[in-house]
Amino acid sequence: MFDFCLNMAFNFAMHPDTQLIRRFGGATKLAARLGFSIKSGGVQRVQNWKKRGIPASVERDNPWVADERRAMLSANLPEAGPELALASPQAVTHG
Repeated sequence: MFDFCLNMAFNFAMHPDTQLIRRFGGATKLAARLGFSIKSGGVQRVQNWKKRGIPASVERDNPWVADERRAMLSANLPEAGPELALASPQAVTHG
């Protein structure tokens, strides 16, 4: 039980970009794909993004990062059911 609570506490503090980094295969693979030198701390730099988030400049310079973020977010969105269709502005009639 203690391990579960400890794990939840650490996962709660993680930035949402942690999932995106995992989706790329981890900090080492993402650092290599971005062209960061492993010897000069490139992996640690990416590892820090798990707490701080991926900088906007990285997404700007590497559009595939932003594309992957959009793909991940759209995969996590619920499908539009009838209840969402009723709540849409187009379905509401006034008058």
